[in-house]
Amino acid sequence: MRRVTDQREIIILAPAWPGETRGSCIALRASLLLYLKHFFLVHYICISDRPFDGAREWPEDRVRWIHAPTVNSPKWLRFLQSLAGAHPAVAVRYAHARRAVMHAMRNVVRRSPETPFLVIEDIPTACFISRISREFPEMHVAIRSHNIIEKGFEPLCHVGSIVQRLCWRLELARMRRFEKSVCEAVDKVWAISQDDARDYADRLSVRTDGIVGVCMDVDRYAHVQAGDAKTIVHIGTADLRKGKGLTDFVQEVWPQVRAKVADARLVLAGRGTESYADPELGIEGLGFVDDDRDVLKQGRIFVNTQQIGAGVQLKSVVAMLAGKALVSTSMAAEGIDGQDGEHFVVAKSVKEMAARIADLILDTERTSRIAQNARKLAADVYSMAPFMDAGNPVLAAFINDSPKRERST
Repeated sequence: MRRVTDQREIIILAPAWPGETRGSCIALRASLLLYLKHFFLVHYICISDRPFDGAREWPEDRVRWIHAPTVNSPKWLRFLQSLAGAHPAVAVRYAHARRAVMHAMRNVVRRSPETPFLVIEDIPTACFISRISREFPEMHVAIRSHNIIEKGFEPLCHVGSIVQRLCWRLELARMRRFEKSVCEAVDKVWAISQDDARDYADRLSVRTDGIVGVCMDVDRYAHVQAGDAKTIVHIGTADLRKGKGLTDFVQEVWPQVRAKVADARLVLAGRGTESYADPELGIEGLGFVDDDRDVLKQGRIFVNTQQIGAGVQLKSVVAMLAGKALVSTSMAAEGIDGQDGEHFVVAKSVKEMAARIADLILDTERTSRIAQNARKLAADVYSMAPFMDAGNPVLAAFINDSPKRERST
C-alpha cells in the first residue's frame, strides 16, 4: 500500500456533505476518513443545493471543499425531464450540475502533479461517467454504491394508481440499465454491505470488488439516556420511500399499540414528520431537529418503519448505538449485524409490529437487555477500527490495480 507521503490526490464526487446525523452523510463521513488514510489531498466535490456549513468541524487541512450547485425540483418535474434526457429521474438533480462538476474537475486535474484518482459516491451521482471517461481517459475511477437503486425503488411499481405504477415501471427499467452501465464503465465497484454485494450479482450480474461499509462516531451516542419506558421514538425524513412506511405505521400500527398501552407516546423527528402530529393519539411531530440525541433520549424503544429501500439502514444502527431497543421492519434490518430477539426485534407484518412494541413496553427487563446487547454489538461492529481494517485493502487494490476490465459476471 502506498503511503500518504506519496502525495497522491483523489477527487470525491458526492451527493451530500459528510456529517453525523443523516444516513447518507454518515456514510460519506466514513469513506472520507478512509480516503484520508491513503491520499495526501482530497478534493471533495459535492452536488448540493446548499454550501457546506460544517467545514470548521474538520480540522484536517488535506480536504478541499468544492460546491457544485444544483436545484431540488419537484419529483414529477424530474420524471418529465428524465424522459427527454439520458438519465433516470433519480439522477436528474445531479445532472443539473454538469458544468460546475466538469469545471471543478478540470481545475483539479490541471493543478495536480499526477492525474488524480476518482471515487463517485452513490450510483445516481455517476451521471457524468461517460463524459469523465472521454475527457480524462487516464483517470482511475471507482463507484461506491450506497444502495442498489433498482431494488430500493422496485416496491413503488406495485402501489398507487395504474398510471403511477406504469410510470414507476418505466423509471425502474431505466434505473436498471443506468446502474448496470455505470458499474461496467468504472474500474472498481464497491458495495456498502455483503447483502448488497450478493444482490448486485443476483439482480444485475455485476461482480463487486469489495466492501466499503460504514463506521459511526460511537462516542457521540455512548451516554444517551435510557428514556421513558412508554415513549417510542422515530427519526427519519418522511420522503418518497420512507414516508410510506411511516404513514402505514401511524395509521395502522400505532392505534393498536395505544389500544394495548393507553398512555404510550410516539415522538417523530425528521423533515416532514410535523404533519403526523396528533395530540389525541399521543403523537408528537417535531420536524427537523438539530441534534438527534435530543430525541433519542426521550424513549427506550426506537421504531424503524421503512418498507422501501436498500443498503444499510443507518438510523437503525444509530438507535442501537444509543442503547435503544430497536423494532424494525424486515427491510430496515437488512445489512445490519445481529440476531432478531437478541440485538433488535424484527416484525414481519403490521399486526406483529404492534404486538412487539406493546410487549417491549410492558416488559422493561427484556427491553433493557435488548438495548444493552444492541449498544455493545453496534459499538464493536461499526467503530472506526473494523471499518478501516476492512476498507484498507480495498483502497490499496484501487491504488495499485490500473487496468480496466469487464464488470459483468
